[in-house]
Amino acid sequence: MKLLRKRFSTEPAERISSLEQARTLIQEFQLANPSAVQSHFIGREKLEALLAQDNCKGIRLYFGLDDAEHLNLLAVGTNSLLNDMLRGPVAVSTHPNLPFSEATVAHFTGKEGRFINKPLAANWTASYRRSVAGRDAFFAILFPVHFLQQFFSQADCQGISFHYALDSQARMTLIPMGVTSEGANLFFSYDSDTHQPCPPCCSLEDWWSILGFSLNQDAPRSQKLRVATAVCRENRFA
Repeated sequence: MKLLRKRFSTEPAERISSLEQARTLIQEFQLANPSAVQSHFIGREKLEALLAQDNCKGIRLYFGLDDAEHLNLLAVGTNSLLNDMLRGPVAVSTHPNLPFSEATVAHFTGKEGRFINKPLAANWTASYRRSVAGRDAFFAILFPVHFLQQFFSQADCQGISFHYALDSQARMTLIPMGVTSEGANLFFSYDSDTHQPCPPCCSLEDWWSILGFSLNQDAPRSQKLRVATAVCRENRFA
């Protein structure tokens, strides 16, 4: 599997301007990783519950490996300082591998996904981090509230499917797509730097590190947090 860089790109942001362009980037990941999970869907109800928290300014999606070693996404709210909201819930996908197509044979209610306890979530993310130890990999990606609300403002949006893709530099990323009750995609154009990865844009403290798991495997935690926090704050969402 191709993995993400541990830094912000200094290159101009790539604009995802059409459904066909998004499809191409998603298909490139699928061709490079035919046996990997291709996407995860989280219903609108769970995402809006995270965003409804006081001072919630976005959602950070962590990569995790569940007890069966299947890839999943764990969603937590973030505050105005881009830190994880440590007292809030953690939502996970219950619908992996939602096909990317103009319409799918499915019915969605917006209630998809579930909340899990934080020790379990910590174990899943720690398992993922161990699986990529020593490699150049992202642990999470942060989406700002105004970006997510653009999906929810579209008619009949029942949630968001996060598709794995490869960008122009062959880096793994997520392409979010709104999904209607009948499984049709809802798309709007956006710049790729709308969402920011961890590292380097990490929470100063997160659930996983508080519960005793190292933020990364190859640098002192204090050094890592100083660098990550400085870069993240410079790129803070408005």
